[in-house]
Amino acid sequence: MPDPASGLAARIAGFVTSTPAGRGQLDQARLTVLDTIGVALAGGAEPAPVAVRSAQRPGWDTDPRIWWDGTPAGPAEAVLANAVAAHGLDYDCLIPAAYVQPGAVLVPALIALAERDGVTGARLLDGVARGVGLLGALGRDLGHQLHTRGWHPTCVLGVVAAAAAGAHLLGLPTGGIATAVNIAVSLSGGLKQNFGSMTKELQVGEAARGGAQAALLSAAGVTANPRAADSWLGLVGPPGHRAPTLEPPPGGPDVHIKRYPCCGRMHAALDAAAALRNSRPPAAGEVRSVACHLNPADIAHIDRAEVHTPAEAKFSVQYGLARMLARGQVGLSDFEPQELAAADVARLMPRVRIHPDGAVPSFGAQVVIGFSTGEQQRQHAAGPAAASAADVAGKFADCCARAGRAAADARTFAAMITRPGAIPDPRTLVRSLPGRASVAV
Repeated sequence: MPDPASGLAARIAGFVTSTPAGRGQLDQARLTVLDTIGVALAGGAEPAPVAVRSAQRPGWDTDPRIWWDGTPAGPAEAVLANAVAAHGLDYDCLIPAAYVQPGAVLVPALIALAERDGVTGARLLDGVARGVGLLGALGRDLGHQLHTRGWHPTCVLGVVAAAAAGAHLLGLPTGGIATAVNIAVSLSGGLKQNFGSMTKELQVGEAARGGAQAALLSAAGVTANPRAADSWLGLVGPPGHRAPTLEPPPGGPDVHIKRYPCCGRMHAALDAAAALRNSRPPAAGEVRSVACHLNPADIAHIDRAEVHTPAEAKFSVQYGLARMLARGQVGLSDFEPQELAAADVARLMPRVRIHPDGAVPSFGAQVVIGFSTGEQQRQHAAGPAAASAADVAGKFADCCARAGRAAADARTFAAMITRPGAIPDPRTLVRSLPGRASVAV
């Protein structure tokens, strides 16, 4: 019988415990925490998180909190509610090369576990950094194949990363972390077929909850087959797939914090269109054609010439480009139902044409605008533009404004997370979330 110590779960446990979280990883983890909480606050009133909360019973005052309304809930229930809200607007961060969105599946799980056990803010930040590193390593090896075959990689791989990082956060030894991984693989799932429905964010929430539960169950003494993760790899990996290398990425953290609340494959095209608009603002009716060159692997996800719902608009590069060129921005308010049929955007959408181009990298774009004068302008973007710490703080403020939170509280909270040094302990962190803005009567 093969030695369990050489199995995938044991290697994952070794990765999580031995990989140091450097300054760059901790800084990225800090922004990931802030971004995830912000998008969860903004998404808390969406149908899926509202439905999830209505199905849950309140917890005790000492339990972890649901970020949107501050009510206590059991750890598993809090994780589910917060993760569904964090993914509800498709505004949460991603690792493009890994086909995963780490914030929504890791941050709610780790914060709830840290609240439950009184873990320090420094340990929480370290746990997020390690979880992001592991999920990125798994995704770079398995994400593309999973995505191509119809799986939702954030869910399939995220439950494993949340379990391993959560078990490490709870102080389990490597054997306990490996057991958590072997429990988590039995909870792994999630289908692309449910994209565009509320189940998309629900399955991210279930992955976060499953990871947290796997860590807690391992800590409680629940056993699992020590080779379960190896069997799982044979099922989710392509035929003949070798074991993941679990190598950290060259060049440090590679989390992309979204600057637009829509599918990440659209972002480079929106960046290119913004640059073109800034260099030569078009007059009304002056744009005659918009050619968007995309990698063939990206087109199926974002090619929607007509949109009828906000969910469809978030996966329509035609809508995004028309919105950017007509209005100069693509923000949360641009995906409200009443905005989808705006006259200036509706006029531009039919002029956007998608062109498959293998020379354009995945998640990249080239945009060519043709004007009524016969002039053409083009802009290439190899990938989505990175968000600075100031960008993330500004995004957090916008998310809080959508959630009706006080602007001054939002600025204070963002400054508390982004300043150098340790973040507050998770219980203090969650109880310091921006409060409701006062309404003048």
